[in-house]
Formats: sequence, C-alpha cells, structure tokens
Amino acid sequence: MVGLRLILTVYDTRLTQHGRENESTTATATTESENPIRNNGNGDYQTSVKPSDVRATLSFVVPVVGFMSCVPTGFACYYSAPEKGTIIDSDFYEMIAASIMLLLSLGTMIWPTCINGRLPGLAGLWTWVLVAVSFLCACLAPGLYLAVPTMWSIMIAFAGGVAQVLVLLQLVNSL
Repeated sequence: MVGLRLILTVYDTRLTQHGRENESTTATATTESENPIRNNGNGDYQTSVKPSDVRATLSFVVPVVGFMSCVPTGFACYYSAPEKGTIIDSDFYEMIAASIMLLLSLGTMIWPTCINGRLPGLAGLWTWVLVAVSFLCACLAPGLYLAVPTMWSIMIAFAGGVAQVLVLLQLVNSL
C-alpha cells in the first residue's frame, strides 16, 4: 500500500512540475496524517516511519528468521553424506559460488562503512569480529567440503551467513 502511495505521489509531482495539474489525478488517497510518505516540495520524499521502529522491527525479525533457517540447515546436515566431498560433486561448486557471493555481499556492506568513518565503541568491535568470522567461514567452507564430512562444510557456511546477517544488524543499529 505504501508503494502504491509513493507511485501515485511521484506521478502527481510530475504532473505538477510539467504544468498539467489535474484535480482528478491527485495522489492523496488518504489524509496527510495517514500517509507515511510526503513530498516536501523540492522532489525529496520524507517518511513518517521512525528509525527506532525500523531498528526494533529488524532486531526482532533478524533473530527469528535466523532461528527458523536453522531447521532446513539441520535437515541438510542430517541428510548429508557421511563422507568427504569430491571435486566432481555439484555441491562443491555450489559451495564455491555461495562463498564467493557471501564475500561479495560482505565487502559491499563493509566498504562504505570503511570509507565513511569508524563505527562507535562496542558496535565497531563486534562488527569487525563478525566480519572476521564471516570471512573465515566463507573461505574455509569449500576446503572443508573436500577434507571432512560434508556436514561440517554446510555448518561452517551457515555460520558465515549468520555472522554476515549479524554484521548487517550491527550496522543498522549503530549508524
């Protein structure tokens, strides 16, 4: 619903800017106090959603979804082969691709933080600890697939993903 309101507001703004304002196409489907997205007149949009509400929601949703994702990971470990993987397994190449994507997303998340300055206090410390854990897990998982039973590689890759999500949560809460 918010997306539809934003589209209608952008459409209304463009009509107004081009001098073709028409009262039948106004984008105010609700009163101004109900509409969470407002145009401040210079093309920028402001939202009435408070940052503390977003942080509170993410602080709840991220651990719940992380906990729920443990179930399919547990099934993957339970049904995995008890022997080491080989380089002719398709799962090995999937593990490599997943590790590369984990490293890419970790880099794109941390790079702006490094450029814009330091994270304050303990948030910075825990962010960098979690970045290190995620990086190590992403690098170790493909090698472990070939060295130990595949279950361990699955668990290490999952731990790296969890650490990355926690990095994102740290960034959201501290910036």
